[in-house]
Amino acid sequence: MLLAALGGIPVVGPAAQELLQMIIAPPFVRRQGEWAEAVGTAIRTLEGEKGIEPDELRDKPAFIHAVLASTQLAIRTSQEEKRKALLNAITNAALPGAPDVSEQHMFIALVERMTEWHIRALRLFQNPAAALVGRHYVPAISGPFRG
Repeated sequence: MLLAALGGIPVVGPAAQELLQMIIAPPFVRRQGEWAEAVGTAIRTLEGEKGIEPDELRDKPAFIHAVLASTQLAIRTSQEEKRKALLNAITNAALPGAPDVSEQHMFIALVERMTEWHIRALRLFQNPAAALVGRHYVPAISGPFRG
């Protein structure tokens, strides 16, 4: 849509359109490829670890919704934490007892509005010990401070 609008500007339109295409297309194509690979890996993992056949997933509307909605957002974002959250949504949508489409839609909409820091904070509150592994964390000093 933006490319079409740029192309309609007399004289500079085609040049601006070409410049935008040159800047945006490579990261977009790379993100598409990385995301497709991540989703494929997640589906193969579900097949190997949970015994879920990929053909079964084709007939699960909640899974299809999760893949389509997550894919749109994953391609638009450069934030790795968001992509992980979206991949988890897809994985959970494939499992028995998966959240319904409305719950998935709400989750994906929340991920879209959150920043990486929001997601990290949620992970910290979910499991503080695991979230702090590998971090330079200094535990609180017990007793009164004496200096």
